[in-house]
Formats: sequence, C-alpha cells, structure tokens
Amino acid sequence: MKRITRLMAFVFLACFVGCGSKESVKTPNAPAAKPNVQKTVADPGPKSVPPSVSETEGIELRYRFVEGQRMDYIMSMETDNDIINLGQKTKNNMDFYFHVTVDAVEADGSAVITQINDRFKLKVKGPGGTISYDSADGEESDHPQWQGLRQVYLPMQYAQCTYRVAPSGVVSDVKPTAELAERLEKDPSMAGILSQNQLEQNAFALFHPMPAEAVAPGATWNYPRNVAMGPLKLEFVFTKTFRATAEQEGRQVVDITETVVSKKIGEGTPAFDYTLDDEKTFGQEYFDPQLGWLVSMNDRTVHRTKQGAAGGVGIAVESHSSTQITIQLQPSVTPQKPSPVK
Repeated sequence: MKRITRLMAFVFLACFVGCGSKESVKTPNAPAAKPNVQKTVADPGPKSVPPSVSETEGIELRYRFVEGQRMDYIMSMETDNDIINLGQKTKNNMDFYFHVTVDAVEADGSAVITQINDRFKLKVKGPGGTISYDSADGEESDHPQWQGLRQVYLPMQYAQCTYRVAPSGVVSDVKPTAELAERLEKDPSMAGILSQNQLEQNAFALFHPMPAEAVAPGATWNYPRNVAMGPLKLEFVFTKTFRATAEQEGRQVVDITETVVSKKIGEGTPAFDYTLDDEKTFGQEYFDPQLGWLVSMNDRTVHRTKQGAAGGVGIAVESHSSTQITIQLQPSVTPQKPSPVK
C-alpha cells in the first residue's frame, strides 16, 4: 500500500477503453528506452543465516547498504475496473522493471540511492479492444485511443531519481537525476507526470520506516503518509505487524503484514473523488534482515473513484476497482555483499 499513488494511473486509464477498434496493431513510432539486458546473472547475496528471534531478544530490522550495490526489482500491477455508470469492465496490467544503485554510504549507515526504470510494459483490455506497449521495442499501438494515453504512460519509462535513505527506512532529499532534469527542461509536459510527488512515491515503493527497537513476532508499529490525488489530499496511517520468520527461496526472511486507515483532508469535487476501502486493503512483505533489503511484497487495494468530464469534454467515470501490486527482487548483474546483522 506504499504504492497507493501508482493507482492513479489506472484511474486515468479507465476513462479511455470504452470504444474504438477491436484490434491493436503496433507501428514503430517512438524510440525505445534502453532495456535491462542481463547476460551475466549473479545472486544478490549469499543465503542469510536464520536470525535469532525470541520474545525477549527480538531482531533489529534495518536496511543495510554497501557502496556500489545494485538491486533489481520488478513491480507488477493488475487492476480490475468495474465502470459503474458505463456498464463496462476493464483489466489493466503494468510492469515496471527497475534497479537501484547505492552511490555512497555515510558514516551513520545512510545511503545515497539512484533509482532508474529500465523497462515499462502496459496492457489494457476493455470493450474497445486491447492496447499494449513495451518500452523494450518502443513500438506503439495504432488503437485510436492510444494517442490519448501515450502522453501519460510514455514518460513513465524515463522515471529516474536520487534520494537518501537512513538505515531506519526514512527517505529524504528526493530529486530527479540530471538526465531526467534535462528531459523535463526540454519537454515541460512530462513534468505533470513525473512530478516531485510521483518521484517520491517511487522511492517509497521500496523503503518504509522500521521500528526503532529490536522486535519479536507480534510487534506492531505505525507511520503516517500524506498523499495528493488530484484535488484531494489524503492521510494514510499504516500499521505494520511482525508476523513471523519464514523461508523464501532459501533465505530466512521476516514476514510483515500491513493494514491502513485512510482519511480525506478536504472533500472531493465533481471533477474527482477517491475512497479507499480500508477493510479490504491489505499488504504483506518479506524483508531479509541480513541482506537488509525488501525481498518481495504483495498488496491488495480496493477503491472507488469518481472522475468527471474535464470542462464538460469527455466521459464522466465512476469505477470500483481492485488492484494487486507485487514487487519481487531479481538476480542482479553484480554480486552483493550484505553487512552482518548487529
């Protein structure tokens, strides 16, 4: 659920796939982003030793950084939209292949991180047919509604940012890379998509605040996050629970669940309103305490959206949606050397 603002892309997408061609034919119109080709694959680090966890001793949950480290991830999003007022259903899929590198490690263990999207895939199915895009080849759909979508989705493949992360998981100093800053200067229209808020959400996808003290199974901790969604501002309070230790792909990991309580700051407008179903929204993630990185995550978010026609042009949409978001650590191009658990 740290990925909540990513959902707004799907909300926007629901406005489009109502009519048009039943087929999607690709034509080479756009330059391709550099694919993340990995011919030599190395394990992200040695298998971790089972951490010592007891009710009295607990375990310290900290991110652990090594200068030069590279971590590769895939984030997949699948959303089922039920567009109530149009009587239509759509299914949307997006895959983000991205990596983060540790540029420097400070004396207190904090790291300067660069995060880059290597590849972006999109597929939308609806009554009007299918629209698909893959930045690996850069071929664009000739679906008549693609032109309305491309200005939103093509910039996503260029999302790049740098930020600082403390061992506790607190993210700060988020800013675009020099390459992205140059792109934004040349094409100001991209700034509305790759905004400061969106870059911050990219960073929050991997990192969240950890408890200050060592914890044992059953421990809980909270942290708030405010998010802007169109004219709305929302406050989310996340509750994490250390459920148990588990084994995943040969690693001994910590199983953490997440629930959320949401609150609107202000009211929705005829142009836009959003409501999160807190009771049906749930997250689970696995964190490797020896490697000091997120290994995998699975979130389910249920929400309701109302989006009016802009200036009386277009179609007003009321949709009920369920979104499944997964993040999975991938083998990296360089071997990693985790820090020892304290």
